[in-house]
Amino acid sequence: MWDSRLGCWYHGNLWCCIWSLHNHWNVNPKIRREIVSIRKIADPPKICTHPEHKIPSHMVFAPGTYEHVCPGCGKKTIFTVPLVWA
Repeated sequence: MWDSRLGCWYHGNLWCCIWSLHNHWNVNPKIRREIVSIRKIADPPKICTHPEHKIPSHMVFAPGTYEHVCPGCGKKTIFTVPLVWA
């Protein structure tokens, strides 16, 4: 099938269209500006699977502010336990 927007043949194989995007002479000049102006600025955040990544739950803490550091990725989380008057 002919894709007039990209100016290439599409056979159900994504590699064909990606190849055409990297070869600027195959791309419609109106679309070429959009493709060239897009750039990757960051990688997706890595997912930490360490069992102690999240702050401890089902525990009783004295009122105050605490800091938890994940031993796997080093992410710091600060949490506050409020003072509760009974």
